[in-house]
Amino acid sequence: MFRVWLQWTAHEEKETDVSIGITLLNDAYKNRFTRAYLVTRDSDLMPAVRMVRVEFPAKEIVTVAPPLMAHSQDLLRVCNSKKKINTAQVWACLFPKKVLNPDGSVAATRPDKYD
Repeated sequence: MFRVWLQWTAHEEKETDVSIGITLLNDAYKNRFTRAYLVTRDSDLMPAVRMVRVEFPAKEIVTVAPPLMAHSQDLLRVCNSKKKINTAQVWACLFPKKVLNPDGSVAATRPDKYD
């Protein structure tokens, strides 16, 4: 008798890529940008990028690779150019440990894991 143990990790669809794609198209149609930066490796955005490039050839779409990750090869094919975020840039953009309200009270505290 053989026992087979299977472990399944379910994927949760948050529809983030759809929201980004719709917003990209909407902003293009409303002429809200001349250059858009997509910080993602999600190739599901390719159709939206292609449509912007066809309908608005003067608009630039830049694919930006997150820190410590490579660019999506699929997005590189449809975007105008690429950029990379490095870890020094992330550190330079961190909020201080405590963000204060105008009255001096603490509005937010940066999580310890970011220290």
